[in-house]
Parts: sequence; structure tokens; C-alpha cells
Amino acid sequence: MESVRALSSISYAAFLAEEPLFWALLTGLLVGLALGATLRPSRQAANPSRARARKMVLATIFLSLAVAGATLGIILPGPFVILTADA
Repeated sequence: MESVRALSSISYAAFLAEEPLFWALLTGLLVGLALGATLRPSRQAANPSRARARKMVLATIFLSLAVAGATLGIILPGPFVILTADA
């Protein structure tokens, strides 16, 4: 039974890797997380500059992952899948 689960999860992961919509949704989620981290008010901590720096580091990490996801969304499915997608 474990081999059937492993096989189905591998094929599902392969399906998601080749689906441009998945990468678009993942990129949108990461951009939203970055925007949320940026717009969140800084806590009234003992060191407010450290809290602001942490907030911007999180936003930068989320935006970097979003760029990586957008790039993978173009590279993994390939141009044929993207250009011939049914509307």
C-alpha cells in the first residue's frame, strides 16, 4: 500500500510541476506574503530598528522565492505547454 501512495504522490507532484497555473498561484501567494510582511506594523519592541530590519528581510525572502517560482513556472512546463494552452 505504501508503494501505491508513493507512486500517486510522485505523479501528482509531476503534474503540478508541469502546470503553469500552479506556479502562478504559488507566485501570487508569495507576493502576497511579501506584501503582508511589508505592510504589517512593527511591534513596539525594545529595538524598533531591529524589528523593521526583520520585517524587510522577510519581505525580501518572500519576493526572492516568488521570482524563483515565476521562473520555474516558465522553465518547467516549457513554451509548448504555455503557448498551446486552451483558453
